[in-house]
Amino acid sequence: MVLRWIVLGGVYLVFAGTLSAAEGVAAALVSLGACVFACALRRASERRLAFRLTDFRPACMVMAELARDTVRVASALVGAIVGKAEQAGFVVEQDAPGNTNPAEEGEQSVAILAVSFTPASFVLRCAPGAGKMILHRLGGRSQ
Repeated sequence: MVLRWIVLGGVYLVFAGTLSAAEGVAAALVSLGACVFACALRRASERRLAFRLTDFRPACMVMAELARDTVRVASALVGAIVGKAEQAGFVVEQDAPGNTNPAEEGEQSVAILAVSFTPASFVLRCAPGAGKMILHRLGGRSQ
């Protein structure tokens, strides 16, 4: 219980942003309350919470993809600095013609969100009435 209390207090202090006596007292009190609550839940539960290694597989895959994308973007930026990379570019993509129908506007919003989540691209501006999106693509590649 003491180790859990110390860890929770440390997490509180990391996210507090400032280190002062008031934050230290708040960290001790909040982490003590959280620790007591966690111990009470543990005693009241019928089964003990346990994680298997396979439970962390999706999170590990996301972290690996994040590292791969970070290396790719960093190498493109360093290549652009030294002048040996493909040029990044702005692309105007034609979307469906703009409508005032709320359902179609919702579909366009989801499409814009999906494009902005695409690796190496970022939606700079969208003109729903004209049915156009201005994108910045890293390396000028189409996704």
